Amino acid sequence: MQAVHVCIYPGEVRQPLAIVHLKNEEDFFDNRIFKFVEVLNGVGALEAGFYKRIKYGTDDDLRIKPIRDGFSRGLADLMLADYAEMVWIGSDGEVHVDSRIVRKMVRDEVSDLMIFEAKMSFRV
Repeated sequence: MQAVHVCIYPGEVRQPLAIVHLKNEEDFFDNRIFKFVEVLNGVGALEAGFYKRIKYGTDDDLRIKPIRDGFSRGLADLMLADYAEMVWIGSDGEVHVDSRIVRKMVRDEVSDLMIFEAKMSFRV
């Protein structure tokens, strides 16, 4: 007898559910843990670099800007590490992304979850 894997959800449904799950985890930290961290930071009990590492996972302002603009840490890191020539911060202070980045991510066989997030973020 051969085992068969049965998928309850088609791929298009699993990806958004995974993103929702990650968002729920992030919201938990934002609403519970980070409130305490924000208070500590507000009274000057934390060094600025340490605070950034806790809040954003990095103290690199170039990586923090896309995260503040709504990109996940994973997508921000991927874009800046592997697609740096397609991402820049304009004179207006906004993050700009070349519209061809998603096609390049597909060609490079980046994870479906990252591609899905990129499509949602860039309105492709």
